[in-house]
Parts: sequence; structure tokens; C-alpha cells
Amino acid sequence: MNIAIIGAGLSGLTCANILSQQHQVTVFEKARGVSGRLSTRRSEDLRFDHGAQFIRARSDVFMSFIDELVDQQIISSWDARFKEINHGISSEVESFKQDNYVGIPGMNQIGKFLAKTLDVSIDTRIKEVTYKDKTHILTTENGDVFEHFDQVIFAIPSDQLIDLLPANVSFANEIPDFKMRACATLMISDPNLPDFGFDACQITGHDLSWLSVNNSKPERGNYPCIVIHSSHDWADQHAFDDRDWMKSHLLSEAKDLFDYDFSSAKHSNLHVWLYSNIAKVNDAVYYRDEKMNISACGDWCLRGNVESAYLSGYELAHALLENS
Repeated sequence: MNIAIIGAGLSGLTCANILSQQHQVTVFEKARGVSGRLSTRRSEDLRFDHGAQFIRARSDVFMSFIDELVDQQIISSWDARFKEINHGISSEVESFKQDNYVGIPGMNQIGKFLAKTLDVSIDTRIKEVTYKDKTHILTTENGDVFEHFDQVIFAIPSDQLIDLLPANVSFANEIPDFKMRACATLMISDPNLPDFGFDACQITGHDLSWLSVNNSKPERGNYPCIVIHSSHDWADQHAFDDRDWMKSHLLSEAKDLFDYDFSSAKHSNLHVWLYSNIAKVNDAVYYRDEKMNISACGDWCLRGNVESAYLSGYELAHALLENS
């Protein structure tokens, strides 16, 4: 089969790797690189894991994948000092005292590793997918046309899938039920940043939800770099507000929580993820229309985390191989 996969995040790349063992696979990605929310932002010599902060396994299938990444020196364990601030009350977080892994030297190394043997077309935004004479035609926003695909797999956020999925697909009416949530991310660096007494802090009851010391992760160097995530509630309300105001508000929140004026930092930047997580846990795993040969996978099908993204792509790929 000739298969098109739209989206080069973990779910799409996982699916592509498995299917490419027996089929011709082309991956289309609208961004300038692969990895999706397993991304690393670079600014000069600075690195910020501004999406997913680490990965951990609950399932044997994902643990096997982690073992492979460790063997290939793509990831390493992160022995971090974890803290929690719950409505102003600070404590250690026992649940984080288990094996947590990070890409080295950045989280995006996981996606790069998966993509290295694949045919990936980056900077390619698919605008339309049409089904004619039992084959699929993909058209980009620039008017480029890619034809003769036997199968199309959407590995993109559910909110984006709504606009791109052909209306007559059997599961089209179910996708609007999968709501995704926003997150605003601050990336801060300054040589004078203090030791806060922790490497990562989970926050509840505030407009912030997370702070991590990025340079505490292996192979990040020693220059102090901080990543701060907003809460989903706050980001859902303000995702389209003025960026300078958003940045100023989050810096003020961080100052109140950690008693440090982050606004004086040498480097600070804001990124807004419109589709960072899901509103509720689901159990779809993946979606598939066997008549039209159109499928969809992604973390939104399950729990909205990295493991969910992997499992969704993994399970869909094996289901397709069984019926090919």
C-alpha cells in the first residue's frame, strides 16, 4: 500500500515506522521539524523543552520503546528533585519518585530518531483530502497535489482534524467530542537565576501549573534555563489575548509563587500551545473507516500524554498490518 500520514508527532512517527516495514509511507508535517509537543526550542546556545517535560511508562509496550531509546542513547533518566505547590501549600511529590526519562540533549531527539529513516515532508500543510476512484488525493495550502494514496492516517490534534477530515468518514461526527486544551509556556534564562531547591514543581490552584529547571536535565549544560507552563484553565481563557500581556501576567504569577522577579531575566519568551492536552480521559485508542481507508490516531484518543500518543499510533499500525 501507498500510505500518507498527516502529522509528525510521536503518534504519527510511531505509526509510520511500523507501517514502513511493509508499505510505502510518506509523512506530511506542517511545521519546520518533526516531534510535535516533544519539542525543544533553541535560542543561540540555550535549549528549552517547552512541550512535554519527560516521559514515563505504565504499559509494557511503551516500556519496551523506552528501553530501545535508552539503548540507542536517545533518552536518559532524569533524577530530579520534585516539589508540589497545592493552593499555596508546598510539599515533596512521592509519585514522581520513579523512572522519568528525557531526550538528550533535548526532548525533540525522540522524534528525530523515529524520523531518520522515514520519508518526511516538512513545511507542508495539507489543506484538503479528497477520495476519488478508491484512492486519496492530498492538496497543500500552496496548491501542491499528492496523489494515489491507498490509505490516509491523520495524526493531528482532534480540533484540527475536524476541519480536515472528509465529512462522509464514518467517525467524523464523533471527533467534536474530543476537546483539547491550551497551555502557555514561558522560557526564561539568566545567569543569576537562583537554586530554588527543586528541579521541577507541579502547581495547582494557580494560573501556573508547572516550573522546571531545564538545565537540571542531562546534557543541557549549566546555563540556568527555566520552563514555566500555565494552567489549562487560564490558557483556555486567554490563548488569543495579547502576547505581551499574557507574558507579563505569568511572570507576575511566578514572582508571587517563588519570590523571584523573573521579569529581569536576560532571556524570556512565550509560546502558546493551542492543543496541549485533552479535557477528559478517553478510551478510543484510534479511529478507522475500513471502507474509505481513513484512520486517525493521537494522544487525544486516550489520556493526552506521551505514552497515549505512542500507544495510539502503535495499535493503529498493527491493526492495519493485520488487515493488509
